[in-house]
Amino acid sequence: MLINFTIDNTTIVMASILIGMAIICSMMSPFFRFRKPLDRSSADNQQEDGNNNEITDTAKRLPPLSVILTPHDEADQLEKHLPSILYQKYPAGFQVIVVIEKGQNQVEDTLTRIENNYKANPADASLYITYIPETSRYMSRKKLSITVGVKATVNEHVLLTEPCCKPSSSLWLQTMAAQLLTGNNFVIGYGAYCNEVSSFKRFQRLYTDFYLLLEAKKGHPYRTQSYNILFNKSAFMQQEGFRGSLNMCRGEYDFLVNQYATRNVGLVTDHNAWMIEDAPSRKTWLNNHIFYLHTRRILKRGTMHRLWFNLDQIALHGNFILEIAALVYGILSANMVLAAASCVAFLISFIIRTVLAHKAARSFDENIPAWSCFPYEISLVWHNLTYLARYAKTNKLDFTTHKQ
Repeated sequence: MLINFTIDNTTIVMASILIGMAIICSMMSPFFRFRKPLDRSSADNQQEDGNNNEITDTAKRLPPLSVILTPHDEADQLEKHLPSILYQKYPAGFQVIVVIEKGQNQVEDTLTRIENNYKANPADASLYITYIPETSRYMSRKKLSITVGVKATVNEHVLLTEPCCKPSSSLWLQTMAAQLLTGNNFVIGYGAYCNEVSSFKRFQRLYTDFYLLLEAKKGHPYRTQSYNILFNKSAFMQQEGFRGSLNMCRGEYDFLVNQYATRNVGLVTDHNAWMIEDAPSRKTWLNNHIFYLHTRRILKRGTMHRLWFNLDQIALHGNFILEIAALVYGILSANMVLAAASCVAFLISFIIRTVLAHKAARSFDENIPAWSCFPYEISLVWHNLTYLARYAKTNKLDFTTHKQ
C-alpha cells in the first residue's frame, strides 16, 4: 500500500475542520461556562479577626436563625456532626431544632447525651427536640419532619441541612446568613462529598453541580445536590410548604429550591460555608439518581437544564466519533496527514477538557487525578443511561406515598 503524504486542499480543509471542531467542542462544557467566585465573604474578615476575639460589624447585623435537622435512625451521624453545628460562631444567636420520630431510642439517647454536654459548655445556640405525629397518610415522613421543624421555629430565617453533613468551618452560619444582608430571601450553599468517596462519584457530583451553580448564579436555580439551603419561614407557610409534591417520597431539597428560589437568590461557594457530606452507601447513591428521575417530572425549568447537558454530550461524543472516523479513513486511504491531524485533534480535546476539569476540581478542593477527568466525562452519559434503565424497571408506586 502506497502511503500518501501529499497535502492537497481537501486534506487541509478536513484537517482544519478536525482541529477547529476539537477546540470548539471542548469549550462546550460546564467547567468552561462557570467559574467559582473568589472567597471574599465577610466571614473571611471574621476569621482574620478571630485571634483577637473581635466581632465584625457584619456579624453584629446578622439576624437570628433556626437550623433544622430531621434524622431517621442516624444516631452515629448526630454524634459526629451535631456538636459542630451547635458550636457555630453566631453572635446573634440561633436555634437548632431536631425533629425525630418517637421510638428511635438510639437517636433519643444520643441527643440526650449531646444536650447534656452542651448544657455544661453552652455557646450561641439553643437546642430544641420535637417529634412528628405517629401517622402521616398522604405525606412522606421526611416532608412531615421538615414541616414540623419549620412550624416550631421562633425565627423567620430557616437553614435546612442533614445529620450526615458537617460544616467545613465554625463560620458556616455567618457566611450563609451574610447573604440575607444584601436582600436575598433564599440562599443556596455548596456541599461536597468527603474525601473517602471515590473520585468518580466526586467528579460526577461536581460536573452536575457546575450546571446547577450557573443556573443559581443567573437567578433561576433548578435544584440542588447540597443539603445546605436557607429560606424564609413566612414564604414556606404562605405557600403551604410542600404542596404540589406531597405525594413524592423524596426530593425535598429539589422542590424547595425549585418552588421558593424564584427571586433574590443568593449563591454561596465560599469554603467557610460548605457542608461536607459523609460517604453514601452504594444503595443510597443509586437511589438518589433513580428517585431524581421521578421527582424531576414536577420540577420547573427542567427542559433548559437537560438541554444544556444534552448539547454538551452531543458535542463531546460527536467530536470524538468524528476524530475516530477521520483516523480510520486516513489509515484506509493511506492519507497519513489526515490520520495525523485526527490524532492531533484528539490530543487537543484531551488536553483542553482535562485542563478545564482539573482546574474546576482544584477550585473546589477536589483531589481528582487529572488523567481520569476525560474518561470520567466520557462515561457520564452511559452512567445516566444505566440509571434510566433501572428507573424504567421500577414499580412507580415505590416513589409515591399514595399507594393506590
